Amino acid sequence: PLWGLSNAQFKKVFAALSEAIPVNLQSLTLDQAVRKLEFPGSLPVRFDLDAQKRFSQIPAGDTISADLSKLSKGTALAIALKQYGLAFHPSRTPSGSLELLITPWEATESPWPIGWELKLSRQKTAPRYFDLIPVELSNVPLRDVLVAASKASEIPMLLDDYEVQQKEIDVDEIKVNVSKKRTTWGILIR
Repeated sequence: PLWGLSNAQFKKVFAALSEAIPVNLQSLTLDQAVRKLEFPGSLPVRFDLDAQKRFSQIPAGDTISADLSKLSKGTALAIALKQYGLAFHPSRTPSGSLELLITPWEATESPWPIGWELKLSRQKTAPRYFDLIPVELSNVPLRDVLVAASKASEIPMLLDDYEVQQKEIDVDEIKVNVSKKRTTWGILIR
């Protein structure tokens, strides 16, 4: 079983984290976002000591950048935390109760995933992602291409802001050039 949980415990956690988020977390602080996710009392959220330290270093007023409106609670929490170099996983306490434990990303061997394996094929899950479209791009910022692809395909496409920052990549400086042709969003994004 994942994270040392029994099958029954995992199913309980998975059900709670599979619920749709009640509000979009974009533009909320991390603290506000965690509270807005309204996890059940039987599944409290706890920051370990290293995560508390990292959390305390987040600049006041810093907010979640991604639009997480169509995601589940677990995926939204995982993305919101990753922006700050944090992750979470379900944990069983010594008393046998469950909690969502937040830790630094680097210290987490098996974080809650940002998405799970698809139940249906990629084509059935996201048909618009595979539609042929006319494309011609000249020096278009990568971020703009991802936003357009996300809207047109109806698939959330999010940058890993934490990794981008760690690798000192300026996504707005990366320009995309594609000569005139017909292709799919899936091929274009690769």
